[in-house]
Amino acid sequence: MTDFTWAPDSTRLFFTVEDRGRQVLQMVPVTGGGARTIVSAASTVDEVRVTPDGKTLVYTQQTGSRPNEIFAAQGGGSERPLTHFNDALLAECQLPALEEFWVEAADQARIHSFLIKPPGFQPDHKYPVLFLIHGGPQGAWARAGPIAGTPRSSPRPGSWWSCPTRAAPRDMARSSSTRSTATGR
Repeated sequence: MTDFTWAPDSTRLFFTVEDRGRQVLQMVPVTGGGARTIVSAASTVDEVRVTPDGKTLVYTQQTGSRPNEIFAAQGGGSERPLTHFNDALLAECQLPALEEFWVEAADQARIHSFLIKPPGFQPDHKYPVLFLIHGGPQGAWARAGPIAGTPRSSPRPGSWWSCPTRAAPRDMARSSSTRSTATGR
């Protein structure tokens, strides 16, 4: 859990959790039962607040190709952006969305990765590939945050970036020492 807030009537707890490079919004009633996903997209949801009437959730959301904006969602309905701070700049930048993929290591561990293509990417051109390798229990690459800015502002513009995060080996599925936060720690 990375962020949480109570409903105004204290009957529900809303919280965010990491899941395979995403940070999703979930809810659990205080009467018990399982958590229910409220907002799940290829993004990072954070800073969740509930309006005083308890009907609307307001939160920030960002992706690898879009900086933070403020969004709202009502009663299980679709989300809508409340701000458009970055629209003009993003129209000029042409940032491709992150691509997600998994590979299997020699020890059968599954490795989750993101591929970041350079702005203005053209499939018929060749680009150098750079790797940002991450792993361990303290964190993981996500669809937003440092992964979004680091490669795109690097001293090697025009490069492809591969950003893997090592998941747990099959025989260590319950060990927290080799898992990342985004793969079920």
